[in-house]
Amino acid sequence: MTQVISALEIHSQLHAKKVGDTITVNSQSYPIRLRSSNKCKFVHVENICFIEQNEKSNSKYGERARDGEKITWIVTGSKWGLICDDSVEETCSVLNEDGELTCGTFVKLDKKTLVDIHGALHDSSQKSITIQGKTFKKTCKNKCNLFEINSSQFIEQNKTKNSDYAKKAKKGDKITWVMVSNVSGFNAHKSWGLIMNGEIEKDCLLFQEEDDDNEQAQVVEPTEEEDKQQESNKENSTPKILYESVSAISSEKKNEKLRYATPVKKLQHKRSLDKSSPSLFSSPASSEKLIPSTPPSIVKCSPLEQVLEIPVRSRTTRRKKNKKDSSPLSKNFAPVVNQ
Repeated sequence: MTQVISALEIHSQLHAKKVGDTITVNSQSYPIRLRSSNKCKFVHVENICFIEQNEKSNSKYGERARDGEKITWIVTGSKWGLICDDSVEETCSVLNEDGELTCGTFVKLDKKTLVDIHGALHDSSQKSITIQGKTFKKTCKNKCNLFEINSSQFIEQNKTKNSDYAKKAKKGDKITWVMVSNVSGFNAHKSWGLIMNGEIEKDCLLFQEEDDDNEQAQVVEPTEEEDKQQESNKENSTPKILYESVSAISSEKKNEKLRYATPVKKLQHKRSLDKSSPSLFSSPASSEKLIPSTPPSIVKCSPLEQVLEIPVRSRTTRRKKNKKDSSPLSKNFAPVVNQ
């Protein structure tokens, strides 16, 4: 039975309430959800999607929303309806100029229904599909089978194209596109839904989530206190260093990592110099007790050698001396003296 309700009433409740609340129309409650892609509130009323305008959009409607104007879109497969403040600016197939919404024309598109449509579309023996008591016939366009449901086309992938999806379809993959327009009425690929081999690969606003009997599928926005608490927990939390074993790293590099990761322990007491190597650290008191490596009888030093210190030459000086000694003039030729 076709039911007429006020779209303006849904519009006002959508902007007045927050995510997780419900919109009540004709003794029926519909949960408000949050669109993950653009963080906008939306609600499905009688299988028709109402979504608020994204204020972060660069379009003229985004500017109007930032200026404080309340804008709601009625999503259909082709042209979208538009409500601004308390008046209808654009009509669509389910919305008239008086703001009345003709319900009962759309069916609920949950996950099971979408998979059934996808299977019937790729089954050559099935010519139609029945959803919630309504029968939809399969048609053909540009050699591609399609169903027209909820003012939108469910069409199989065109195998004559040169796209990656066309190549997959040629190999046997079953691909179904849900052609949903954007706000301007243009069938843009970014707004299309995609079903591939019985799995929903890309969501669109025509799809509806399944609600449990005990708990409704709602998205609740975090409060400001919860956000502040999460930020403080992140700041106070200490970072943990994790070392992962990689097969390509050699055992030497692994040991080097572990050596650098091991903390260095401080010495409990200072090291005594008396217990160190006698040749490096020897106090005057302990020098008498040292045993010489060479007997004193073998070592013979002249008094001059004991007094004079052996000069220490730098590396540069040694190189110049070696170069001078190795020159041929200094060895084989004597200086010529004029007589």
